[in-house]
Amino acid sequence: MLSIDPVLDERLNQQFDLARVEVAPGIEVYENLARLPIRSVIADDGVATGDAPVADPAAATAWPVTGRPPVRFDGRLPSDRTLLALTSRDDGWRLRVGGSSIAPKALAGWASRYDVKAGGRAELSYSTPASQVLLHVVQLLVLISLPWARRRRVSEFRVRQARSRARVEEPA
Repeated sequence: MLSIDPVLDERLNQQFDLARVEVAPGIEVYENLARLPIRSVIADDGVATGDAPVADPAAATAWPVTGRPPVRFDGRLPSDRTLLALTSRDDGWRLRVGGSSIAPKALAGWASRYDVKAGGRAELSYSTPASQVLLHVVQLLVLISLPWARRRRVSEFRVRQARSRARVEEPA
């Protein structure tokens, strides 16, 4: 049986937001006590400015949504709140509240935050960049052309083979 490095075990036990969960001998499991919902709503003054996304994780609530996850989320957002999107930062995400678009801001260097001044019906949606769509179309065209290129090489080989047989069989 493999054992966990004692230094790593000590560091994990020192983490303020991790709690050891007793499962079975030989299995180390930790629960993250400071976890947040992926899409969280928090009062504007609760957003942290350092490495952590929020100053008080208990102040963040999940944004109840419908839509077509994982690319579109619909729901109501209260005014004077901040929507936290705790996923990798990507410029493809757009938030529209009451018909107006809200630009994302960086949060803790890896997530996005949207400052909502006027609440209302909101939609958080993702659109794939045109360059990525174009790249996939080019890849598809290359894959479709592979059988045609192979067939062409095989037929050229057969033509050359037939010509060489014809030369061999010709009387001199």
